[in-house]
Amino acid sequence: MGHWIAIAKDLFGAAALLGAAGFFLFKAIQGYLILNLSLQLESRRVRHGLSDLIAITLTLSKGDRGTVRLHDISVKATDLFGVVYQPKGPSGPPEERFSHQKPSATNPSVRIIWSQRSSRNPHLNLSPGETYQIEWVISTPSQIPIIIESAVLGRARLWRRTGQWRATKISLPLGDVEVEPNRGADKDQVDSGSQISEPQNSTDRADGKQRGRESA
Repeated sequence: MGHWIAIAKDLFGAAALLGAAGFFLFKAIQGYLILNLSLQLESRRVRHGLSDLIAITLTLSKGDRGTVRLHDISVKATDLFGVVYQPKGPSGPPEERFSHQKPSATNPSVRIIWSQRSSRNPHLNLSPGETYQIEWVISTPSQIPIIIESAVLGRARLWRRTGQWRATKISLPLGDVEVEPNRGADKDQVDSGSQISEPQNSTDRADGKQRGRESA
């Protein structure tokens, strides 16, 4: 009897393991183990002398599945002719961690070393619910559309597969004059009023000429 009980326990244990493996396989097929990261790319363009300045903002928002380790964050700006404009932004690669000074007897606080990257933990991590914002600026000629592209590479901490996320933005040239919708409506009203008053003025002038001849 005890022999059959042991066999039944082994069968139930094997079934449980197969069920758990099937569950994780199903989740993997459905994309549950794929890192979810959202990119939001924004730009602001202002006139600066004979050229334009474009501020580029990239916001990374981590979803609810796993922690992503950032390996590369890149932004590229080109015009319609293929000319590449180099964005200027953070000091050093934005995906890398700064090194820091360890606490000591004379300085109990931890201090960031801006000129040095961490060799032990070189990559920044984003856990679920965290956001990370980076900004760049470029100088471009006026009246030229600029195509802004961004790409991010990252990996899960215990997963060798590399994920890639991309976003694109178009920066259009600034207009010379901005016409507000309400101002356009006012202009129509003024024009229509002048069209009504013109015949009255012409009639008054005609009546004045006729009265002048009669008096003569």
